[in-house]
Amino acid sequence: MKRILTFIAVLPLIFTSCKEECLPPENAKPKVKVVFHTTVNGAEVASGVSFDRPGGESFQVDLMKYYVSHFALVDGTGDSLMINDHHLIDPINQKKSFSKEVEVKSGCEHVRFLLGVDELHNHSGNQEGDLDPVNGMIWTWSTGYIFFKHEGTFTDATGASLPLLYHYGQDRALVEVDLPIDLDIEEGKSYEIHIDLNLAILYQGIAFTDNNVHQSAGTADNPWIDALKQNFRGAFQIVEVKESLIQ
Repeated sequence: MKRILTFIAVLPLIFTSCKEECLPPENAKPKVKVVFHTTVNGAEVASGVSFDRPGGESFQVDLMKYYVSHFALVDGTGDSLMINDHHLIDPINQKKSFSKEVEVKSGCEHVRFLLGVDELHNHSGNQEGDLDPVNGMIWTWSTGYIFFKHEGTFTDATGASLPLLYHYGQDRALVEVDLPIDLDIEEGKSYEIHIDLNLAILYQGIAFTDNNVHQSAGTADNPWIDALKQNFRGAFQIVEVKESLIQ
């Protein structure tokens, strides 16, 4: 009987301890992490991995980098919650996310961001962080940044292996992306938004054979830039949103 009474007396302490451990810290600001997955129909790209595509071609990625900027959660009134400025995504080296503490916000209906570097920063001279020239993503200050870089090889329908070099940029190449989401940002919670960039959609209708090197260097590249720009809008998709308590 004494043991039963002792157990009953300890129960409130157990529940109090659990309650304190399970609840988020008081006034904990919400956190949002955005993760970009670069895939070919769901299979994440990796160095040396070959991917088939229509027309008997296949390709691989040795180097891939791209800029995601001004990522925001937007409600039905157009009011936005900014998550980042400019971030360089580098899937081969597993640099594919950014995060920020944010304010509480309900009714988020869209995520909006730019693929590329906005016009002001595109021609602003020496910059730091992900816009530092050391990242190898800039031509010259007047020409601006490379928004998307893919270097690798492709195999044509005859089986010949050829270089693949796509350096996509110029102010005309800046892409606005808008994706639907249903999300309420609450105090004491953290969120992960996972987004795919599907290269199968990005390169849809763009043959590599006799079209395998582009530097965005002049007007001759404009049709290729415009085709990729159109495809970029459909190549991004939100694939998962995770929610958890801040510990």
